[in-house]
Amino acid sequence: MMRSLRLIFILITGGLLSSCQFGNSADEILTRFNDVERTLTFSFQVLTPGGESTRVSMEDQELNGVRSLWEDTDVISLFDFGQVFVTTNGGGTKALAMKYDEYADDNINDYIDYACFVGQGRAKMGEDVFNSKPFALTYPAARFGDKPCSSTSAQMDFRAQDGTLFTIGKLYQYAWGSATGICKNEMVKLYENQSDCSSNLYWHSHAYGSETIVLDNKMCVVRFSMICGKPAGAAQDTVWTTLQDYLKSHHLEIASIDVSNLNQREPGIAAAELNLQTGLVTPTVGADTFLTILPNDTLREIKQENATPDSYAPDAKKVAWGSTFYVAIPCPLNLKLDIRPLITVRTQSNEDHHTAGPTYFGSVSSKQVKEGDYYMTAPIIMVDDRVRMAEDAKIYLYYHSSYVWDTPIDIY
Repeated sequence: MMRSLRLIFILITGGLLSSCQFGNSADEILTRFNDVERTLTFSFQVLTPGGESTRVSMEDQELNGVRSLWEDTDVISLFDFGQVFVTTNGGGTKALAMKYDEYADDNINDYIDYACFVGQGRAKMGEDVFNSKPFALTYPAARFGDKPCSSTSAQMDFRAQDGTLFTIGKLYQYAWGSATGICKNEMVKLYENQSDCSSNLYWHSHAYGSETIVLDNKMCVVRFSMICGKPAGAAQDTVWTTLQDYLKSHHLEIASIDVSNLNQREPGIAAAELNLQTGLVTPTVGADTFLTILPNDTLREIKQENATPDSYAPDAKKVAWGSTFYVAIPCPLNLKLDIRPLITVRTQSNEDHHTAGPTYFGSVSSKQVKEGDYYMTAPIIMVDDRVRMAEDAKIYLYYHSSYVWDTPIDIY
C-alpha cells in the first residue's frame, strides 16, 4: 500500500427478537434491547487501493506506487471498548475476528480492491442512534487479535522483519480506523467516526458519518538499496555492483542487516503504542533504536540499468538501484520521526552458511519520515570499515500512502 482502507460495514443481527408492545413509553422503546444479549453477525465490505486480479499483499510498482490487494487469509480486528460484546469468536473475549469471506470487486480497473468480511459474537446493543456505540478497526489481526475486545490501547511490534513487502503486508502494515455503530430494525451499521485523517494526510478522504470508513496506516515504509565496488585504480573508475553480487564474488552472503537511527534523541523504532480510541501513536519506553532484518532468502535485486527514475520523462535521472530490502518504521512523535539510518550488514560464507565474514556499513541522510508515507533511498555505498563510510545516500519520498502519482518524486 500502503493500505489506506476504505470500509463499508453492514452488521446484521440474528436470532429471535420480541416485537414492540403497544403502549410502551418512548424510553422503553428506545432502551428495550440495551441489556438483551443477542447473537450478532457482523459483515461488511471493504475496499483498498489496487486493481486487476493478481492476489498479492503488497507489490512495489516503482513510480506507480505500491499495489495492495486483499487476500483470503486477511483478518481485521474489531474492538468495542467493553460496551457491546459479551463473547466473541465462538467464546472468550478477544477482539472480534472479521474474516475474509469473498471477493467482491466488479471493476478491476478502478484501482480499488473489494472484499467481504464476516464475524460473529454475542453482544448487547440497543437500537437507533440514541444507543450508538464506538468501535475501533485494526489491521492486521495477526498482531491485534489476541487483545481483549475491551482494550483501549495496543503495542505495535516492528521486530523480526525479513526485508520483504510480503511480510510487511501480513504483519507490519498497521492500520487503524474509528467507527460509530448504530442498530436499527435489527441491523447494525458502522459509520465513519472521523472527519479528518488521524495521520494528517490530506489525500485521505474521510467523511464523518459516511458508511465508507477509511483506515489510516500507523507506520511508514522505507526501501533501502545497497551497492558496493572496488576502489578506483590508476587506469579505471570504480566498478559498482549490487551488494549481493559483490558478496557472491567473494563467496559471501548476507546473514543479517541492522537498521539503526543515528539521531539518538529520537524514540526507539522497535515498538510503539497505539491508542485504539484516537489512533495516536506514541513511543514505547525502552524500545530499541535499531531493527535487525533477517532475510529468508536473497534480497530483491534492482540492476543499475533498471534503476528507479525520478519521473516518467524519457531522459529521467535514475536514482535508486542495488540489493533492496523494505522496513516498516513507526512515527511516534506527532506523526513523524527524524531518522538518520545507519545500515550494518553482517555476512557469512555462502558455502557453509555459517562461517562469519566481514561486516559492511553504509549511511543514509537525515530525513523526517511521516506516518502513512513511502520512501526509498539512492544507492547506499557499503564499505567494510565504518571509518571509510561514503557520503550519506539521499532518501526520497516517492509514494503517498494509497495514491498513485504520475508526477516526479520529491527529491530532497
